[in-house]
Amino acid sequence: MTNLGVEWEISVRQFMGQLMKSRGRATLFLGVILTGSAVIYIWAITTNGFGYYHDDGIYVTLAKSLATGQGYRIISLPGEPVETKSPPVYPFLLSLVWRLYPSFPQNLIPIMLLSAGAAMASLALAWLYLQRRGYASSWDALLIVGLMALNWRTVVLASGVYSEMFYTALSVGALYLTEEHEDRHEDRQERWTTGLAAGLVLGLAFLTRTSGIALVVAVGAYFCLRRKFRVAVVPLGMASVFIFGWIGWCYLNRTHEHGVNAGYHESYFQTLALVISQAQGSVHSSVLTIISGMIAKNFLMLVPVSIPIVCLGLSYAWPRSFGTGGQVFGLVLFIIVLIFTVAGFFRLRARFGALKLMQVYVVIYLILQVLWPYSGYDRFLMPLLPFLSLFLISGFARPVNLVRKELSQGSIANKISAAFVALMLTILVGASLSAYCYGLYGSVFKLRRVWVTRALEDRAAIQWLNANTDASDVLVCYRDPAYYLYTGRKATRCSPLRTGGITTPQADDLEEQAKTVFKIIEENNARYLILTSTDMELEDRADLYRTTYNALLDKHPEIFVPVFTSTSGATVYRIDDRSAR
Repeated sequence: MTNLGVEWEISVRQFMGQLMKSRGRATLFLGVILTGSAVIYIWAITTNGFGYYHDDGIYVTLAKSLATGQGYRIISLPGEPVETKSPPVYPFLLSLVWRLYPSFPQNLIPIMLLSAGAAMASLALAWLYLQRRGYASSWDALLIVGLMALNWRTVVLASGVYSEMFYTALSVGALYLTEEHEDRHEDRQERWTTGLAAGLVLGLAFLTRTSGIALVVAVGAYFCLRRKFRVAVVPLGMASVFIFGWIGWCYLNRTHEHGVNAGYHESYFQTLALVISQAQGSVHSSVLTIISGMIAKNFLMLVPVSIPIVCLGLSYAWPRSFGTGGQVFGLVLFIIVLIFTVAGFFRLRARFGALKLMQVYVVIYLILQVLWPYSGYDRFLMPLLPFLSLFLISGFARPVNLVRKELSQGSIANKISAAFVALMLTILVGASLSAYCYGLYGSVFKLRRVWVTRALEDRAAIQWLNANTDASDVLVCYRDPAYYLYTGRKATRCSPLRTGGITTPQADDLEEQAKTVFKIIEENNARYLILTSTDMELEDRADLYRTTYNALLDKHPEIFVPVFTSTSGATVYRIDDRSAR
């Protein structure tokens, strides 16, 4: 062997050795991130937070129904309707825990630990997917995983009873397996196993969250764009079994009810049709005009507003926490983050020479959410967080690389300009990290304080209801699934579920709102109304709903008779006038 050949072999060995050491260190740091995240998520678990987003109560109610042999029903509602809105995979997993720990609320902690485990799995899979598929280096993937792990929204979802973390893990796994299937098919290696595994995970993702249909559509669109129709057959064929199975279930068990709160269990298509119909009646516009307005509103809320908010780890209420100067700086920061994220998306496309499957999925997922009849908001974006963070870092890397190049090779004038840009970028990074820490500390700790207050009010009302009401009495309250689980009394929500989308309640509609309240009472033959100071906390117009109820109580004291008021602020009203129901 020549000297040149020996030197080349030594160089290659040294490079591979350094690479393996680098990957080993990255894996070690990944373990540190996962361990630290686990500690944070477990610390954040508290039963006081149960019922905050309403979905968690529905999920646990469905889990109880499955575990106790009552079928896939919302057994908290009068009539116990079959569920055709939320797919069954996540409630089924929860039902397994319920079978092991059938005593409520003692089983809430084990149930919440499932979400923490799903969050850990999504972090590990995101790191594996991004660096193995060449989207990011091991260290960039670590940065993305770290940002994802410490986002306050991730902490809330990982410490509660929500399906987002399970869906995130399944969606990342589905993308990874589908891309592996594509590579193996091109190399004429074994084709069926990976394709079937990809289709299985695609189907499970869809049966975890209906928005998982975006994954399946993205796979089909991606292979169509690349004219690889044969590659798509196995994963799409497998996934279609789950999709058509769920469609069949929904069709056979479709509801023909049109009650105020049928939105619990009706299909998403039924919800969309009814929301559009209601909007036509209130604004007297064409269907096209209504849908166009819905799309524009959702796009504005979801993309230019929510993407920077989610990436920076802030809450929607952040402007109230800063002065005028801070709000202006925050707006500039928002714009820069949005520009970097969009630029990073197109930079990845240029780097690979075409759109990758992951990018097609992000676009189709956003389009799907824009078509959703309710306002788009931050939770919709959480399954995309690893990809949005990748785009942001990729977009940020370009000016950093240009600055490094000019500082090392440019002229004096260019070096001065590059130094100034470097200073601005440093300030941007510092501000972003400060915003991230502020969001993590302020939101998580603030939420915990809110949850304690709410839990005290609910606990007092629940104790009174258990001691002074009949098991057949129906309750009307804001956190109805949680009240059912704690009291065993059927319960329904005190506000309509089909709100906040195309139309917004107006202050002069108090009479109409009052009619809605009486309709809820009549449809469910309700006996007790429970109001607390934290009701309507997540509604767009919480003040309007509270005003409606205060006016209603003042106007009809003969109907709503206060029978219990706790020192913490909860009030229970007995509904006496039969004509009101």
